[in-house]
Amino acid sequence: MNVDFSDRTLVALKAAEAAAEVITEARGNINPDLIRTKGINDFVTDVDERAEEAIVQTIKGMFAEDAILAEERGTLKGNEHSGVCWYIDPLDGTTNFIHGVPVYCISIAYEIDGVLWGGVVHDPNFREVFVAEKGKGAYLNGERIQVTRNDLPGDCLLTTGFPFRSFRFLQSYFQLFAHIIPSIHGLRRPGSAALDLCWTACGRFDGFLELNLCPWDIAAGTVIVREAGGRVTDWKGKERFMETGHIIATNGLIHDWLLEQIGLYFPEQELL
Repeated sequence: MNVDFSDRTLVALKAAEAAAEVITEARGNINPDLIRTKGINDFVTDVDERAEEAIVQTIKGMFAEDAILAEERGTLKGNEHSGVCWYIDPLDGTTNFIHGVPVYCISIAYEIDGVLWGGVVHDPNFREVFVAEKGKGAYLNGERIQVTRNDLPGDCLLTTGFPFRSFRFLQSYFQLFAHIIPSIHGLRRPGSAALDLCWTACGRFDGFLELNLCPWDIAAGTVIVREAGGRVTDWKGKERFMETGHIIATNGLIHDWLLEQIGLYFPEQELL
């Protein structure tokens, strides 16, 4: 990889590596007394917090005036004239981590003047590092990646996550998948939205959809998918996914088809 990434993207790579060291050291040795419940099916461990601290310290060491929105500690205000905000998920897939399922990662992104600009997703289990910056492409361990070219639903493998933060969507969600599963090659549910996005970007999946996610879950993966040639929207084909948490990311070729299927089970008012 011979890419002239900006200083912020390089710092994101460094911060993700620092968090990966914390997570790898703690892997398989979790103190159950240090697991707390944030909400239904939503947990946090001391490892999340220590990994987040490593990321924040790395970023603030170089860009003290930037704002940060982190999953565990919330918003850290920066200089209002900076125009830069970071989105940090120190351990995306905490439930998998707690149970020893090796599907979790570190997700770090930043936006400039409201535009998602750079993103890094670091998978410490398989030692895969995804990185992208606006206009510079997307990479996996230094190799350029691209989305698939499958344009027939029957050739496509999709991935999703269950909307655990809002159970009001469950019935419609299951009806949607009961409708589309016979039309596609398969459906997976790994348990990490950031990795779902990256695996779509590199062609392992053809598309990803989920509801009620948080900005730190999807910011980095969005940059990576788009720089890999994919398309990312909300469930109405618009750009409000960072606000609503309702996201679709695909190779672009099946995007409109997927939006049509969603529209059959999720009227506009239901997604407000």
